Amino acid sequence: MNVITAPAWLFWLPAAIALAAACAGLAADAAGRRAGALAIIFFGLAGAAGVAAYTAWMHPVQLALGDAFVVGRGFAGVAALGYLIAALGVLAGGSRLSRRSNGPGIGALMAFLAIASQALASALDLLSVLIALEIVAVGSYAVIAGARTDRSDEAAVRYFVQGAVATSLAVLGLALVHAFGGGAVDYGTLAVTMAQAPARPALLAMALLLAVFAFKLGAFPFHAWVPDAYETSEASGAAVLSSVPKVAALAAMFVLFRGAVFEADAFAVLANLAAALATASIVVGNLGALRQSSFARMLGYSGIAQVGYALIGLSAGDAGAGRAVLFGATYAVSVAAAFICAEALAVAEPRWNGTVAGMKGLGRRHPLIGVALAASMLSLTGIPLLIGFWGKLLVFLSAVGEGWTWLVIVGVIGSVVSFGYYGRVLKVAYFEEPDEALAVLGDEPGARGGSAAWAAAIAILLVIGGGVAPVAFGIEPMLRLLAVM
Repeated sequence: MNVITAPAWLFWLPAAIALAAACAGLAADAAGRRAGALAIIFFGLAGAAGVAAYTAWMHPVQLALGDAFVVGRGFAGVAALGYLIAALGVLAGGSRLSRRSNGPGIGALMAFLAIASQALASALDLLSVLIALEIVAVGSYAVIAGARTDRSDEAAVRYFVQGAVATSLAVLGLALVHAFGGGAVDYGTLAVTMAQAPARPALLAMALLLAVFAFKLGAFPFHAWVPDAYETSEASGAAVLSSVPKVAALAAMFVLFRGAVFEADAFAVLANLAAALATASIVVGNLGALRQSSFARMLGYSGIAQVGYALIGLSAGDAGAGRAVLFGATYAVSVAAAFICAEALAVAEPRWNGTVAGMKGLGRRHPLIGVALAASMLSLTGIPLLIGFWGKLLVFLSAVGEGWTWLVIVGVIGSVVSFGYYGRVLKVAYFEEPDEALAVLGDEPGARGGSAAWAAAIAILLVIGGGVAPVAFGIEPMLRLLAVM
């Protein structure tokens, strides 16, 4: 256990700032100041990200067991990333959300998702984990339904029904763990009691909890909600929905399974189960993405495959589970950048129908959006010197070191296949001529993507800067920042 070098309230100050900004934004919205409300929420989230980043950088605490939550550097790093992406989501959606009656409400929901995700990543007992998971789920339903279309309402209801099933599994798993722990649910106690519990019932309990996390991550066979949710949400909302909760869930899995499972040899079967989920997710996600014409649905199916790569790390035990958190962070930046590009394009070209084919000539019509899109697609593929490369590399190396070579081969093949659909986006954007109407539209003054273009520019810096920084400064600072050393 590490010594805490800063007061615990400092680690929760970002959540307080984000919550205050969300409430103030809703108050401004009630007064009819939609643009001002979104600005308040954006600056509050940016401030929360800054405070969390300062805490992560200045205070070298990694983990402190014994309380209900983690207070430490790595989890401040996860929180900083969540608040930053939420801020970018609000900035990207500002142009369109300010014209909608529920726009500030969606911005506030992004803030609430980031706050709940910090609680999820920091939880140190199962009850806190499950409560945080439910808060994240409710916020996700609301973000999806916030698009106010028949399809988004249907997607939200379907997600809700599936989430109710996942909640029942969570309650059953919690009941079993509660029984084995003699009434305790904190990780410090479970690390001892689960190792002494009967092997098969204890494995069943942990398998149920793994299924709950797999649902939240969108892994096969719990993936049905993902493509519909991403496609029907506002692109700015999908930027947060597809990234922030997933990093938090991976961080929560890292702490839970590192302390309560992987230190006990009796639970090696659980690693095999995670490997099976990883393999199926990679196969189903990549094959599904190859068939999609919708850009958002393609990102949904590719997200299933990306979760498979993260689960490779979980299969590799302690070190690999930590690398899975890093992979989640690099994926979150990349996929958020992709959805921000979609939002910017929707603002610049309102007639865009959301398809990949509708992006013809994007690189020439809107160079900034095109560069951000290219960077995000290549990063998701895992091309070197972009942020997504480092996550995949370290996960694969950890798995090879633990003897999961065949699983890494599956992951590498999946990454090669993924270039088929990520590369198709680049081909359409840069090597196909735009339709005549779109070509004229792209030349009109002001057709530049509004505030979403600024968010896209920041996304470029994150994707490229995060890929180049490890070359200049080494990978260790990034690992320490996320407490996965």
